[in-house]
Amino acid sequence: MALASACSSPDPGQLLADRVQRFDDLRQKREWQEIYQDILDPELRKSMKKQDFLKRREEATMEFLAARVGKVDLKGDRATVEVEVEANVPVLRPGGPPLTIKKQIAEKQDWVRRDGQWFVRLEQ
Repeated sequence: MALASACSSPDPGQLLADRVQRFDDLRQKREWQEIYQDILDPELRKSMKKQDFLKRREEATMEFLAARVGKVDLKGDRATVEVEVEANVPVLRPGGPPLTIKKQIAEKQDWVRRDGQWFVRLEQ
């Protein structure tokens, strides 16, 4: 019995790491609809219309290439995750066409756990 209960309660840190990885994989594929439905905090979805979220993300010109999870600060049902993102970032050049450069970006992601599941809290 003790073994069964130990196996049934997964490590919250590992669950969070799995969700962060899923979020970053979906961003690389530009799967904004799936992010909205599955990864975005349900409380934010109440105030953020799906079409507004999708339009803003689809108009973004930055291309996510890779992500590496760094420090995780887990406090109960809240977490801050530092992620090193590699992205192609457009740069405007005066008098010329835009130029794309590959850049490393340090990003802090805010996550919240609701009913045992982790969700990202993105800016509106």
